[in-house]
Amino acid sequence: MATIYRKPGSTFYWMRFQHKKKRYQESTGIRFGHDENTDAKRKMKARTVMQKRVAQVRGAGGYLDLFERLMAEVKKLPEKNRDRVRRDLALQLTSATDSRLAITDAWAAWEASPDRGNAGISTVKGYAGIWAMFTVWLAEKHKKVQYVHDITDAVAKEYRTELWGKGLSVRTYKKHLTFLRGMLAEIGPGAGLPENPWPKPPDKKAMPLETQSKRMFTAEELAEVCRKADGTLRCWIAMGLYTGLRLGDVVTLKWSEIDFRKKRIVRVPRKTRRKGEAVTLPLHPVLEAMLHELKRTRDKGSEYVFPEDAETYETNPPLISNRIQAHFVDCGIETTEKPAADGHGPRRKRAIVRVGFHSLRHSFVSLCAANNVPQVAVMELVGHNSTAVNDIYQHANDELKEKAIAGLPEYKFPGDK
Repeated sequence: MATIYRKPGSTFYWMRFQHKKKRYQESTGIRFGHDENTDAKRKMKARTVMQKRVAQVRGAGGYLDLFERLMAEVKKLPEKNRDRVRRDLALQLTSATDSRLAITDAWAAWEASPDRGNAGISTVKGYAGIWAMFTVWLAEKHKKVQYVHDITDAVAKEYRTELWGKGLSVRTYKKHLTFLRGMLAEIGPGAGLPENPWPKPPDKKAMPLETQSKRMFTAEELAEVCRKADGTLRCWIAMGLYTGLRLGDVVTLKWSEIDFRKKRIVRVPRKTRRKGEAVTLPLHPVLEAMLHELKRTRDKGSEYVFPEDAETYETNPPLISNRIQAHFVDCGIETTEKPAADGHGPRRKRAIVRVGFHSLRHSFVSLCAANNVPQVAVMELVGHNSTAVNDIYQHANDELKEKAIAGLPEYKFPGDK
C-alpha cells in the first residue's frame, strides 16, 4: 500500500510503497503548506506525484513520465556536468533509432523520392554539387557524423558559418541553404531526423548584400557583339536580343515552337515549365530572316533548331555558356568583376560574372523601354506576369507585342545585306 507521510527533519512530503518485495521511500518534492487549507492542497499534489511514481515502478507509467523523471535527476547534477550529460543522453537516443540512413546513401534516397519534384538535368547536377560540398566538409570536420539523424543544429550552423565565409554571393548562399533544407525535409522523416537542422534562408532585407546580377550591354558593346557573331552564335545572340529568351530556351528551341506563318515563337520557358504557361514572341525581321535561312540550309530533320547544341546543353551546360563568354571576351568586354584589393569593394573572395547571355535579356527589356513599349507588353514578352500586374493592366494583345518587337533597332550581323 502506498502512503504519504512527513519525515522528521524534512520540509517535504515523502512517499513509501512496496513492489515485488522491494521497499521504496522517496521525497515527493512537494513542501508542507503554511496553513490548513494550503497544506491540504499540497498533500493532494504530493499524492498525485506518488501515484505517478507507483505507476512508473509497476510498469504502467508512459515514456513521457519516465523522461520527466530523468530530466529532473539531470537537473540535480552539478551545473558544469549537466550539458555533457544531456548531450550524451541525446546521442544515445538518436543512435538507438530504428530509422537510419547513412550520409553516403542520402543522395540516392533523395533521387529516388517521388515527391522531390522534376528539376532539370542541369539543376540536379547543381544540387549534387551542393550535397557533395557538404559531405566533403562533414568528412573533414565531423567524422563521427555517419547518419542523417546525426546532423544537429550545431553542425548545420557551423557549416553555414563556413559557407558564408567562403565569400559566396547572397543568391548562391541562399541556394545552398534552400536545397539542403528541402532535401532533409524530404528524406529526414524516414531517416530518424527529429527536426530539420537547416533554417529557412534569410530574406534580402536581412542580408542587404550585393548579388550576382548580370548587367545589360552598352550600345557600343551590343553593336560589337552582333558584328562579330558568326555561325550558330549569330543566331543565338539575335534570339537573345530580339526575344529575351534565356540561353537554355534558345539552345533547346524546337521547330514546332516556331510559327513562320504567324511570324512568332510560342515557348514554355524551362525556368517556369511547372506552371505550363507559354510566352508568345513575335519574330523581329532580322531574326525571322535568320531562322528562314537556318531552316533552308541546316535543317537535318531533327525536332531541334540546334540539334547538337541542344544535346550538349542537356548533358553539360557549361560547354555552351563558355562559348558565349569566350565571344564576349573576344569582343573586348570585361565579363567578370574582381573584389577590390584594398578590402573596400565587394565582400566576395572570387571574381563574379557580370556579363553573360542573360545580359541580352536585360538589353532586350531596355530596348523595349527606350522604344516606349508599354510595361504590360514587356512583362508578357519576358514571361514575368504577376497577379499584381494583371490587376492593373489588361493582357497585351498580339498586335501590340508585334509592334513592340518590330520597332526594335536592327543590329548588323555578319552576312546581313
